[in-house]
Amino acid sequence: MNLIKNTEWQMPEKFAKHSAAIYVKGKLNLRHRQAYNILLAYAQKNGFAQGDIYEMSLKLMLEELGYTSNNRKHFIKLLTELAEIPVTFNAFGNDRKNQEKWRGFTRLLADIAFSNTNHIRYSFPPQLNELLKNPSIYAYINISVQNNFNTKYSLPLYEIFSELIKSSGSGSYTLNLNRLKDFFVLPPSYEEYKVFNRAVIKPSLKEINEYTELNVELSKTIKESKRVSGLVFNISLKPGEERVVSLHQLDDMEITPEITNAFLMLEERLGERNSKVIQLIKNYPVRQIVENIQYVDDIKQRREMEGGEPITGGYYVNAVKKDYADSMLQRAPSTKPVMPTQSHKKAESSQKEILHKIIEEHEDEAIMDSLSQLFNDPDFKNKSQTMRWPKLTEERYLVFLQTQKADVKIPVAMRAEVRNHLVHALF
Repeated sequence: MNLIKNTEWQMPEKFAKHSAAIYVKGKLNLRHRQAYNILLAYAQKNGFAQGDIYEMSLKLMLEELGYTSNNRKHFIKLLTELAEIPVTFNAFGNDRKNQEKWRGFTRLLADIAFSNTNHIRYSFPPQLNELLKNPSIYAYINISVQNNFNTKYSLPLYEIFSELIKSSGSGSYTLNLNRLKDFFVLPPSYEEYKVFNRAVIKPSLKEINEYTELNVELSKTIKESKRVSGLVFNISLKPGEERVVSLHQLDDMEITPEITNAFLMLEERLGERNSKVIQLIKNYPVRQIVENIQYVDDIKQRREMEGGEPITGGYYVNAVKKDYADSMLQRAPSTKPVMPTQSHKKAESSQKEILHKIIEEHEDEAIMDSLSQLFNDPDFKNKSQTMRWPKLTEERYLVFLQTQKADVKIPVAMRAEVRNHLVHALF
């Protein structure tokens, strides 16, 4: 057995939770479900290897749950119950392929223990790891919102709605009332529908709509023999959340701020829900994506100024794949270069050669003056802020021009902008 410890682990905003682990029936309260999600997310990040024992800081667990009480014994008892309370996985039978396998698991954890009350060690039942590691059906659970819930039914309902919208998109969904009641293991006093609606559905929908990315409405009830037998929910994503859901199609990739930025830049240019966005993010370095987007943006701006042909989404895709920005002089096909026109011979010279002549024939002070004019130009400043270009001094940029090295990474599009300015101003 391997002991898995990850001291640098940070709670993800979302994690992929197997549908069968969403539809877990048992006498579980809100804290049980919240804690189990954290244990799942931690194990998922560290591989879900069969037989592994996971160790995490109890302090970290308490912080992630927003647990402020000094009574750790109560909390340790709550966690211990995760390995004791009988449960039924796959309660709605969604994972038909592995239905028999799920029936073999009756506990959330195989074991859980505590080291001097400072660390938690836990493991999953044999074979459960593989099912959790490679979910056939799952939902992306926004774990960052679970501490906002106060009613014990909000979190499981939110997870059910998330699984539905992940598998089939926004729309209307009918849930069997008796199945829901059985799933929640409700007391007899909740048997009457109006009590169930008042105590379970209404407060849960209020919290889900207030705190999560979902909009959920109980649109109507279905009756059989004058008794309510089904509930119809309209489920949709709030405005702006489509991108978040698309982003998490990246599955097991770590969603860093750099990846998020590249993803949003691609969607802005290729369109939302474009499958090529996911393909590019998965298959090409973030640096290559961002630099080529900036490079094509520069070409697009010049074409618009010159009345040239418009740039299409396919142009961006090809630029990333073929890495047009690998060299600051690389140009996409059919792009008309911005060249000086003093003579036919000079027009045929590459801008690289012209730039070298400028560096050789002009004093550093003249080049720095020209750079200063550009860096202080309001249009250039605005573009720099929009494209998040680094702020550079004239001296540092001159060093880059002379050596092609700088201690600050200079985007390709910015290099092209400065190069064109120097060519026009000094050649």
